[in-house]
Amino acid sequence: MQNQSPKSPERTKGEAKPAEAAWAHFAEKVKASPEEVMDKPGATSDDIVKVEVAKTQTVQRHSIWSAEFANVGKKEAEHMSAQWKLIRQELGTFAGDLAALQLGLEEAKRSTHQAVTRVTTLLAGHDARIEEERGLRMAMEENLKHELQKLRADLQAEAKQREVDDRRIESELLTKQDLHEQSVHERCKDLPTIKDKLGNLHSTVSRVPSQLDALREHINQETRSREAGHDTAMRHLKDHKEAVPRLILEATRDLKPHKHELAELKDTLDKEIANRHTIVNPLHEKVHTAHKDIAQHKEDMGNLRRICEELEDSILPRIDAQQHAIDKLGHDEKSDCDKLESRLAELSAKIDTEVAVRTAFMGEVEQMLAPIKAKLRLLASEHADQVRQARDELETSIKDKLKKESDARDAQHKALQGQLSGHKAVLDTRLESIHKSHKDLEHKIREVPAQPAPDLAHVKKTEELARQVRQLQSRLPEEEAPRGTIVYPHEDQILYVEQFLKDTCERFIDGLQRRKHSLQPRMVLVEHPDPTEEKAATSSAKPGQAATEKDPAAKVGQSIGKEAPKVSMQELGSQKPKAVAIGSPNLNTEKEGQLKKVLAGNRVELVMSQEGDFKTE
Repeated sequence: MQNQSPKSPERTKGEAKPAEAAWAHFAEKVKASPEEVMDKPGATSDDIVKVEVAKTQTVQRHSIWSAEFANVGKKEAEHMSAQWKLIRQELGTFAGDLAALQLGLEEAKRSTHQAVTRVTTLLAGHDARIEEERGLRMAMEENLKHELQKLRADLQAEAKQREVDDRRIESELLTKQDLHEQSVHERCKDLPTIKDKLGNLHSTVSRVPSQLDALREHINQETRSREAGHDTAMRHLKDHKEAVPRLILEATRDLKPHKHELAELKDTLDKEIANRHTIVNPLHEKVHTAHKDIAQHKEDMGNLRRICEELEDSILPRIDAQQHAIDKLGHDEKSDCDKLESRLAELSAKIDTEVAVRTAFMGEVEQMLAPIKAKLRLLASEHADQVRQARDELETSIKDKLKKESDARDAQHKALQGQLSGHKAVLDTRLESIHKSHKDLEHKIREVPAQPAPDLAHVKKTEELARQVRQLQSRLPEEEAPRGTIVYPHEDQILYVEQFLKDTCERFIDGLQRRKHSLQPRMVLVEHPDPTEEKAATSSAKPGQAATEKDPAAKVGQSIGKEAPKVSMQELGSQKPKAVAIGSPNLNTEKEGQLKKVLAGNRVELVMSQEGDFKTE
């Protein structure tokens, strides 16, 4: 049985009108009053009593049927409303659970996605920082190596340049020393001749003291200048000596400033060499001027010899003293040169030691940087391993959490499915019970009281009528019962009964002409009611109630049309027509007159049994 909602009142009223019309039409044809029964030939008082009893039973049966139909419709509506309410509640609960489950899944998916995104960004940031630190460290190492190589090349070039300068200065000093010794030897060779020519130089000897004084002053100035140069050289050397440890200390702090200090040291050495050249050049010029003067005075050697001879006794002691002074000055100059050479040797040794110290320092720096580099590489590898391990642990933890969450969601989903299956089973059982109750109710409604065994003629007529009804049912148009159309079962039954009764009555009326001469006229006793009582009952009732009382069949049809349950057309088609017990409805005066005219022709006789069923004879 298919479940459908109750019909609207408008539809029920609209569909009840044909039922009322059918009942009225049937009542016009089949109703017979006691007077009409009495008017028939052969009617007795028993027939009148039977008619009255049949009317009373029919009215009671119709009222009982109306009450049962109303009760059945009400119960069915209550069952349907309770069923739909329960289904809506279950569907609402199921929809809420599904929405909560979907929301939880969306939140879990969103939180998992956010956690994975955050972890990915952190890992990407760590990788970027590690790569940046590695690039900076490699760049710093490359820069340090480049600077160390450049500093080593500068130190080697400076040492080579210093060696070349030392060799050049040494060669120049040796050449100057040889020239000085040669000049001294030449002077010693020329002394006897000079002694011979001293007499001739008497005129010029007067100028010699002043020249000697000037020469002495010049020599003193030169000595002072040399002492000042020596002092400056010593001061520079001292400054260099003091600067070298400071530079070494500064080199330990930072390698870069040493280049600037070495450049300054090179500039100071160049300046010192230039100062020495400026000091030695005047001596060469003076010696050259002295040679020129001697060459000019060679012409006056005779006079000078005479003068020298004259002045030999007086000047030789002074010359010897001067010679001793010159020898002493040469010895001092030689000692100064030796000291300068020793200082230069010490300076070169110190520079060599400084180069060795710097190379050793560079080796120590490289040795110090080697473990630092190894530590940095080890730290980088350890950091990468830690990051990789943390990433693996995080991935495993996230996977475990996702697995647990998915297991929990699956268990929850299974629990929900179990609950839904339980609800479904409960609903199925309820629907089956309701369906069974509906089937039982339909079976009870369709059941009719057992009829007594009719006679053979009545059975044949009934079979003939059933065959004709089946033929009529087979000839019905298909649009009256469309496929798959869900209709109200009791309304269809009522319409089917109405159509069946209409066709039966028409066949009865059509068959009267054929059976006119075969029927025997019989008397029917009809008891007319008191007209005063009928008028009083009519006047006391309301207009709407009067119409209802005059047409009880319409009232019964309307109540049946309103409260009838539903059934499909296929079930109606599969059902076989049954013998229906039809009561005698109340008819109005016009219908009763028409029925009297029909019955007056002695063409048909209606006999009512004890159960209220009509039979034709």
